Amino acid sequence: MAKQLKLKWGDKEFDLQETADRLVQWITKFMQVGDIAIQYDPVHAALPWAGVRFILLLVVGQQEKLAAAIVGMERVSVLIGRCAIYEQLYLTDDPPKNAKEATENLRQALLSLYTAILLALCRFIRVFQGNLIDKLKIPESTLAEISAIDEPESAVNSAVAAVENCCTRI
Repeated sequence: MAKQLKLKWGDKEFDLQETADRLVQWITKFMQVGDIAIQYDPVHAALPWAGVRFILLLVVGQQEKLAAAIVGMERVSVLIGRCAIYEQLYLTDDPPKNAKEATENLRQALLSLYTAILLALCRFIRVFQGNLIDKLKIPESTLAEISAIDEPESAVNSAVAAVENCCTRI
């Protein structure tokens, strides 16, 4: 089970994810009640309710984007640690002669993965800074930014397997 973010305040401990989820549930219920209530006086209440509803939707969407960005940051940090180990193990100054091409392929794959990671981190920073344009984007766009790391990660895994294969044939 994943670690949950907890906040200790005085003698009480709060699970931040659970609290945020409950808040989103209440906001959603409030919007549903507001949508029903607006039907009884649409002439006077429609425009103000549209503004309130828009802001509530921003809050809900932002919470989902932040959760996705946190998941992405966790994945990126694990990848960076793993890639650092690959560099120490396989990208030495004097690789075996039969592994030179494979280590160069690994070097290029790591470079591509690091580039994808940096792009994802830039997008995550924009989510945390939260300008209005980013808040209007759908949460799935943050998940797409996380999955953009999949292909370069797969290339690194293949390159590592090739280097290991070359090194075990010595």
